[in-house]
Amino acid sequence: MQTERQPSNKKRINFVDIYKTAYSNSGFTVMCSGIISLCIIIFYALFSLIYNSIQVEIYLSTIEMLLAILGVGLVTGLILPFVYSFFACYQVLKTEDKDDVSIKSFFKTYILGINPPFRNALSNLKTIVLAFSLYVLINLFAIIIVSIVATSTTGPLHELYEELSALNFNSSSIIEEMDSIILKYEEDIYVVSTYVEFFSLIFAGYYYIHTISRNTFKYFYAMLAVKGNRNSMNMVNFIYKKSMRGHFFEYHKSFYKILWPATLVYFVGFTLIYRLSLTMLKLDLVIVCLTSFIVPLAILTLILPVLFELHNRLFATFQRYYFSTASEIFHSQYNDFLKRGDPSATNVDIKEVEKSLNDLDEFLDRSEEEDKDKKDN
Repeated sequence: MQTERQPSNKKRINFVDIYKTAYSNSGFTVMCSGIISLCIIIFYALFSLIYNSIQVEIYLSTIEMLLAILGVGLVTGLILPFVYSFFACYQVLKTEDKDDVSIKSFFKTYILGINPPFRNALSNLKTIVLAFSLYVLINLFAIIIVSIVATSTTGPLHELYEELSALNFNSSSIIEEMDSIILKYEEDIYVVSTYVEFFSLIFAGYYYIHTISRNTFKYFYAMLAVKGNRNSMNMVNFIYKKSMRGHFFEYHKSFYKILWPATLVYFVGFTLIYRLSLTMLKLDLVIVCLTSFIVPLAILTLILPVLFELHNRLFATFQRYYFSTASEIFHSQYNDFLKRGDPSATNVDIKEVEKSLNDLDEFLDRSEEEDKDKKDN
């Protein structure tokens, strides 16, 4: 197994160089970003039309929440394969076959992104559930803070708290009484809701974007899986997660060194759109939240080439962590196999396994030697 000598990671993770390389084919990459943004905007427009045409309750039931999560999972599941298409085309753009890359190639590659192992790499549904859980936790935390403020200060919130506390929940007219109180303090409740929703959604949304962005790194490892073999992809995922332990700080240090403009665009864009939609356009709160998330997200598709280029350069280092972890796991399994013994295993089979393990160890030894040379130079 041959590896190319790479310059030191310190020199390779260079802000200007990565952006310059990422946008060396800006005409094509902007078109790819535009297609993904267009898909996002189309689904946003469809949701807005459906939402505005029906009566939607403010408080959703558990079943409705689950359906909402599945709905978001379906929509993102249809859009995210285009991210793999973009990634695959970007890799070819860095080879001698770059002249063969076209928008037609971009659409043809979509079918690969919608199927395993590349579809599984992003862990989309799991990320949605975790982002939604974070949203709920921040919501609850914010409500607790509001309750503390309401009990310890004077003003409308305190009066609302007092009136709600004085209610007799065993009364047959409790629903009417609560509706009357809510209607009385509707404006104050709305103001509090806007702040609670802002902080809950901005951080939950960022968690989703950051996690999906980070998971595109797994595209490199998904290539190692045997196509159509679920156990193979599970093993690759297991090795990847184990190899990343202890190296997440190293990864995120490079991530934020290069992609801090994207983080800034998200938080500033979300805040400005939220404020504008709420005060000037006076949109419904649900549409305000969705718009505030969708607009920065559409803009951030332009940053995808930078993300891919960063991962290209990080993979030269992180693949060693992956194969080192794989070596430990495979050696352990092989030793267990020898202890147990297997009458069906032939000497030829054992020698082939040993050769594969030796090749892996030699690759790791060469990588370590190269790293020492880099440090010396």
